[in-house]
Amino acid sequence: MALVVPGQQAGIALLPVLVVLIDRCGALKLLPYFLLPLAVASTAVALITPVWGVYLFMFLFGVSSGFSSTPLGALWPEVYGLANLGGIRAIIVSAMVFSTAIGPGLSGALIDRGISLPTQMLYLAGWCVAACFVLAFAGWRIRPRETLRLA
Repeated sequence: MALVVPGQQAGIALLPVLVVLIDRCGALKLLPYFLLPLAVASTAVALITPVWGVYLFMFLFGVSSGFSSTPLGALWPEVYGLANLGGIRAIIVSAMVFSTAIGPGLSGALIDRGISLPTQMLYLAGWCVAACFVLAFAGWRIRPRETLRLA
């Protein structure tokens, strides 16, 4: 638990920077980048074997946590408007709860099948990078629609 605190402090310290970036660029333009700290954190914990690798992971995980909550909170009204915001947030939170519930069991099952945790972390890093490209494409597709809606 003590490792979580510095990471969360890093995420909190980045909030003013993120708010300025969201105000200047918009949450939609930041969307492709919000998983990059998690990709770096996962790569670090997979490849760095000394104990300080876990500290680096927790720090970057905190940065990722702070970086993901703020832009996503601004993204849903930006993309869908305020009319259905409650329903959209309910679906998103449900998906997050489901994924955090299934994660430990899935990871344990993979370990039982012989896939080590460092290997899983490398796959997670690759998944995050692939998701960044998918999110960049999604943002590229949504941006023209938003331009028409605001006009």
